[in-house]
Amino acid sequence: MNVDALPFTILILLAECAIGGLWVLVASDARGMVAKSFVKFGAGLTLVMAAFTFWVAAKVQVSADVDGYPLDPAYMSGVRIALGVFFALTFPYLYLARRESRRAGLIRPEAAR
Repeated sequence: MNVDALPFTILILLAECAIGGLWVLVASDARGMVAKSFVKFGAGLTLVMAAFTFWVAAKVQVSADVDGYPLDPAYMSGVRIALGVFFALTFPYLYLARRESRRAGLIRPEAAR
């Protein structure tokens, strides 16, 4: 592995942890079998991970070639926007989790029937 690929590897791992962590947290909260403190802590941790992921995405410089693999630098602007939107959406989730507002923070399947 080339050292030039390390920032991209870190970005992928951070994005997986932040986005996947939120999905697991929402799924756990939807089941209603976790403590409120777990949801609050997880929402705060997701916000921190999303912020760190967005920061790394903003700092990564994309060239046309990394270790012989061609890259398209045009895709990085879309990735940055998507990660910025994800980061922005973690704020309301954290706010609603701290207020213990499960109905507003989570759409329950049985409530939609």
